[in-house]
Amino acid sequence: MKDFIKRLKDKFFRLILHYQTKLIISLLIIEFFSNEKPGYSQVDDSTKKIQHQKIFFLTTLGTGYTGGLFFLNHVWYANQKSSQFHFFNDGREWYYMDKTGHLFFTYQISRAGNRWFRQAGFSEKNCLWWGGLLGAILLTPIELFDGYSSGYGASGWDALSNLGGSAWFISQEMLFSKQILEIKFSYRNSPYASIRPEVLGRTVAQRIIKDYNGQTYWFCSNAGNLSGNNKENLLKVFGIALGYGAEGLIYGNNELNVLSFKEIYIAPDIDLTKLPVKNVLLKKIFFYLNFYHLPLPALGYNTKDGWLWSWMY
Repeated sequence: MKDFIKRLKDKFFRLILHYQTKLIISLLIIEFFSNEKPGYSQVDDSTKKIQHQKIFFLTTLGTGYTGGLFFLNHVWYANQKSSQFHFFNDGREWYYMDKTGHLFFTYQISRAGNRWFRQAGFSEKNCLWWGGLLGAILLTPIELFDGYSSGYGASGWDALSNLGGSAWFISQEMLFSKQILEIKFSYRNSPYASIRPEVLGRTVAQRIIKDYNGQTYWFCSNAGNLSGNNKENLLKVFGIALGYGAEGLIYGNNELNVLSFKEIYIAPDIDLTKLPVKNVLLKKIFFYLNFYHLPLPALGYNTKDGWLWSWMY
């Protein structure tokens, strides 16, 4: 039986590599045989350079994707036993925190993917669709990991949340040509992971991903978007954020979590991409760090204690 499971896992990894190769070849065909103009202006003499950039970008994307899958397999599934591929309906587990996490991750990958495709010289249309769908394209195959794990199972709800994260990004680009409502993340240590470390994580890296008790997901809009003021000023740095979280989640089945409760928050937000800096490197750093909601005063409400105030959350 162990040999059979091992052969299944080997086939799975070959499937991932095959999927990745098809993705790269498809992107090359679509772009190189497209008559659309690049996402940013280039003179004719630089066409060859642009093509080299695209090849390098797609190769790096494929390599990073494969490495990321092996890393995830080590962090998340290291202690899980293998099984035959199966599905599992987890639509109502963990107070929807895991589904919100899928929405967040695919949104942020799509946000970054759009930028990567644009910088590599792809057309506006391909930047929007291939970059925007990158989150769903890269994360949905991870359901195969769950499908072969005895402790989990492939989830249609997860796949739907993945698609939702990409759709969240693409729809705003199509409607507003910018992100009006961004999804961010914050984490704080919780006492619950030590109760069930095999599920909620033993190390800090595992707990950030697996301990839903310490996670909060924020839906943020800056003051410039809310006021419609498109001028470059310091006001655009600040905004408002609505957060969602939960505590007391020891088991996926909410009925087993006797002391669990949901939480909502309202807090100010800082949009790092709107900081008035001219340094190119700093701008890039702030773009990637902007996925994180910085600790700030917050007003919260939960189903256990009612209204709460935190000076730094």
